[in-house]
Amino acid sequence: MLLRLLRLAERDGSRCAGLVLLLGTVFGVGLIRLLQEGLHLSSQQSLRVLVVAMLHLVGPLVVALLAFTRLTPQWLRRARAGGNQAGWLTLGPALLVGPLLLIHALMGALVGGLLASLRGGVELRLAHTLGAIVPSDLAAALLRTALYLAAAALLCLWEAQKPSLNQAGAEDLIASLIARQIAVMVALKLLWILAVNPIALPTLPV
Repeated sequence: MLLRLLRLAERDGSRCAGLVLLLGTVFGVGLIRLLQEGLHLSSQQSLRVLVVAMLHLVGPLVVALLAFTRLTPQWLRRARAGGNQAGWLTLGPALLVGPLLLIHALMGALVGGLLASLRGGVELRLAHTLGAIVPSDLAAALLRTALYLAAAALLCLWEAQKPSLNQAGAEDLIASLIARQIAVMVALKLLWILAVNPIALPTLPV
């Protein structure tokens, strides 16, 4: 069972990893250029803002949204065809692939940010970037991403318990599921902010 879950997670990850990495890189390049050329922040400040934005604001949400659009049909198919193992086959890969995709997005953003940073040597910029990653913040972001995808997979399991619609309604069903997944994700994000870990942006060095 474990090997099967790992294979499914790898398959799901391959559907999203390239696009997640690309989006992360584009976001990193764009944000660093905006911060340095538009707001005239230093390299250290810019890279720190990039890390905070990826872990607290952008990363988990973008990864989850992309996963919803790419993986919801797969989750629903497994939920309907998995029989007694439908829960494992749907929830297991979702829990595994979410954090991995977030790491891809973060790596893309950091590489893009390092390439776009205009000040300091590569070693200095890399030190600034790695120093800005707080382990507890990274762990919380990974947990949130896994939670978002698990909730989305649970919605697919719940939908699979209903009578199957005909093929003409498949696209409408997927669109409806994605809309509900986004609503649940927003609710979970608000709950996390209010009850678990309110956002406290670190003070940028002068």
